[in-house]
Amino acid sequence: MMETQDGLLERWHEVWERKGKEKIKEKYTLQDLIDIDGFDKGAGNMTEEVWLKAVGVAIRELELRPNEYLLEVGCGAGAMLLPLSETGVKVTGVDFSSSLIDIAKKIIPNFVGHVGEAANLPYQDNEFDKILSHGVFHYFPDYDYSERVLKEMLRVLKKGGKMLIMDIPDISKKSASEVTRMRSLPEGEHERLYSQYPHLYYDKGWFEHFAQNNLFYLKIFDQEIEGYGNSPFRFNVLMWR
Repeated sequence: MMETQDGLLERWHEVWERKGKEKIKEKYTLQDLIDIDGFDKGAGNMTEEVWLKAVGVAIRELELRPNEYLLEVGCGAGAMLLPLSETGVKVTGVDFSSSLIDIAKKIIPNFVGHVGEAANLPYQDNEFDKILSHGVFHYFPDYDYSERVLKEMLRVLKKGGKMLIMDIPDISKKSASEVTRMRSLPEGEHERLYSQYPHLYYDKGWFEHFAQNNLFYLKIFDQEIEGYGNSPFRFNVLMWR
């Protein structure tokens, strides 16, 4: 019997809520936030140096400027928004884990955070200049849910704004990706971690079709983050009107 969207989402919610509660500290480093946001194991591991390369991609592709309003969908504990806030943009984040939002609020100056679901964003139409979602779309249960999320992101994006989705698993490279992830972990760990928490892989053509139907320009480019084990199997999508 196929699991419902709500069932898988609830299981992921429990994972991230628990992780945030297990990592309570008085002070957090950027590396702490990176680890809490799930980039701490196997091929998905990232150091601060490698992470800042991904941050640089976001700054470049979104053409971020001081005083612009930036929303990150699925912001977690704020590993992306902390360095982005230092560029002068005004950062807002939404995540379905209240424990992760609490961590982000502790460490990011002037951070505006909300607990909410990506497919039902708690914001007005045309509210943000730029929108980012990094390392989140593979946690969604299916393409229908992902389409709902994209439509919500477009709804809250200002006319003339840009949105960037990063670190999307490429379905054409799924087999190689799974082998790499399995080999990067101790024996049996891959099965333990992912058998009940599958990742969703995407066809680039699916994003092209969505952009055409919604009258958006589209740029798809491969992930090229040296030092990040998942990079060869991931791509990014930039959309704008």
